[in-house]
This record gives sequence, C-alpha cells and structure tokens, in this order.
Amino acid sequence: MISNKDIKQIAEIYNVDLNGCGPQGWREKVVPDKAWWLWGVNFKRACMEHDLCYGLGGDEGDRFEADCRFRDNIRKAMDNHWFCKMWGWRPSVKARMKLTEVSYYRAVKYGGKGSFFYHSREFETWQEIFIAEGIYYG
Repeated sequence: MISNKDIKQIAEIYNVDLNGCGPQGWREKVVPDKAWWLWGVNFKRACMEHDLCYGLGGDEGDRFEADCRFRDNIRKAMDNHWFCKMWGWRPSVKARMKLTEVSYYRAVKYGGKGSFFYHSREFETWQEIFIAEGIYYG
C-alpha cells in the first residue's frame, strides 16, 4: 500500500477525485470506510489508493490489476488491525474477514466499471505513473 501523502500528491497532480470507500452521496454508507463489524478496521487508505488507480485508468487489464491490488490492501488492513490479530483465528471472525474481503472486492468489480477511466495508452496508466513518481506498487 502506498502512503497517504503519495496518494494525495499524485491525485492533486493528475486531478483525481478521492472519495474513499463507496460511491459519493447517500450510497457512501453502503460501503463504509470503517468496518464496525470488525471493531473499526479502517479501509480508507485502500479505498483512496483504488480511487487513484481508477482515476488514472488504463485498459481492462489495468482495472483488473487495480481491483486485485485493492482486495490485497483490504486483506492487509484487516491483518494489521489489533482485533483481527487477536481474534482472527476464531472461525466466526475469520468468516467475517473473508466475507468483508470478498464483498469489497465484488463491489468494485461489479459496481465500479463506470468509475474507471478507460483509455488506450494515449495517457500513462496508473502503474506507469507510480513508477515515474518513484513509488513501489508491487
């Protein structure tokens, strides 16, 4: 996951809107930045990075890579949270974690197509911009 500072800096340079998890407006509550069901695991940075990747765009392969990266960042946020570290071995918590990961991933996979900036290489892709800015994204 890249830093908040880098996300905001690149978003400002390339004029990308960062709104966090979920679409803007009333639907934002449907996909919250914090998972109250997991004692407040915060996904905002993962969502902002995903917003950045979508705003910088590319082709369908770039979108797929952005969605997979998002899923990995959701998983990392849970793995690093105290509640999941302490109770993640319990089947009920493990199931909630997996359901959360899959739900957020499917939300962007099936609901995010209209938000991705599709273009045919006349612009740099999000991966090329990350590399140019000296940001490791692997």
